[in-house]
Amino acid sequence: MDLLTAVLACSLHPDDQLVRAIVQVQSEGQQLFVGDLTALRGTDSARTVDEARTLFAGIERQGHRSALGLMGVSPAWAAQFDHQPSDLWDACINISVGTAKLSEFDYACRHPRARRRPGRGRAQPPSLTSAVNRTCILRRYAAELLLPPTFLSSVLSAMSTPALPAPPPPLPAGPSADWSPGLFFGDTSATPPPPSPTAWPPR
Repeated sequence: MDLLTAVLACSLHPDDQLVRAIVQVQSEGQQLFVGDLTALRGTDSARTVDEARTLFAGIERQGHRSALGLMGVSPAWAAQFDHQPSDLWDACINISVGTAKLSEFDYACRHPRARRRPGRGRAQPPSLTSAVNRTCILRRYAAELLLPPTFLSSVLSAMSTPALPAPPPPLPAGPSADWSPGLFFGDTSATPPPPSPTAWPPR
């Protein structure tokens, strides 16, 4: 299943443009992406699920928070929908979990008083569901993952892109020379070095 098909077929949120932009910013379309939310770095070096598991295990051993797969999904989100962290490297599962959370945030944005007054929240009129609601959804997405402020601006900027770029051709396993922080959390002025495989000894 190619990436665009996964977005369209597996998404549980109607705003496909928003989903595409999040994927572009979080992972640049890398299905086996592994990100360290605590250190704010990511890698696209995994070429198999086993390699992705090794990188993920290293992040967990450090006590850091991780983000996995196309949408940079938190393993805690996977657990909410009865999935294992490794399931998040399946494109369809990743999109479905990530967009289920988008729909949850969308509802919270439209019904800000729903928790205090069940059944009496007022939905936003359709005319206010584009830029206003997208910004609200993205703020909630970033807040749950503790992403930096650049995330919001990077996603909104990426929404002008009509479609996701094709993933690059496969590379040998190991650190990627093309790694950049934009793979995971948007552009920043400082570019940390790519994670070294020595930081995560094999199982």
